[in-house]
Amino acid sequence: MAKLAADLSILWTGLPWAERFEAAAMAGFSGVVVPFPYDNPAKDTQMALLRNGLTLVMIATPPPNYTGGARGFAAVPGAGDRFVHDLRRALRYCEALRVPALRVLAGDASGSDAAGTLRDNLNKAVDRSPASITLLVGPEPGADAFLQTGNQVAQLVSGAGTPVLRMEWPLDGISRGWQDDLRANASLIKHITLTAPPQDKSVADGFSAAALEQVLDEIGYTGWVTASYRPRGAVEKTLGWMVRLS
Repeated sequence: MAKLAADLSILWTGLPWAERFEAAAMAGFSGVVVPFPYDNPAKDTQMALLRNGLTLVMIATPPPNYTGGARGFAAVPGAGDRFVHDLRRALRYCEALRVPALRVLAGDASGSDAAGTLRDNLNKAVDRSPASITLLVGPEPGADAFLQTGNQVAQLVSGAGTPVLRMEWPLDGISRGWQDDLRANASLIKHITLTAPPQDKSVADGFSAAALEQVLDEIGYTGWVTASYRPRGAVEKTLGWMVRLS
């Protein structure tokens, strides 16, 4: 059975930082994702997690001193030093907060130089990361993003040949064949992110909680499934799917 987490950068954004953790726990989540926790002291985040019995299951590599610029530099030629700086900072947070997965952002880039840069930086990340942390890569939004599709990511991860590097797989309920994609990449997927809520009721070939439950059971997936979508109205009214997956 999958484990359920809430992305606190998107859900309950109308609440103060610490209260979002409480809201997630009250809604029935056992974990949370905070992609960029760096603006808050690690001790404050740790206390919020402990108070509410939650696990911080994933964070992402940031640029240093993020102030609204681009996020992610793993594929950007010439930004190797900046990437290593980001990586060290992120790994310190992972250690302090016992985070089991670090999402590595490739960023905006294109061409063969970017491909080579990404491979080199991922090798650096694998070498520097402790065995307790899984590095994740996944498709990224934006017309200029280097990693646009799941197939790109699957080729990258399978080519790396290390269990330290795995896929973060987004499900939006729009892409046709999402069930087949999950089956085809089951051995590479370590984290599933819901960028749209599954429908409560079963719909033929649709993105329903029942269909998702069936595929996850079929592939034996027991990792984290994170709710990471912008709800229309109250968050709690979008969580009917949790009953099938929890």
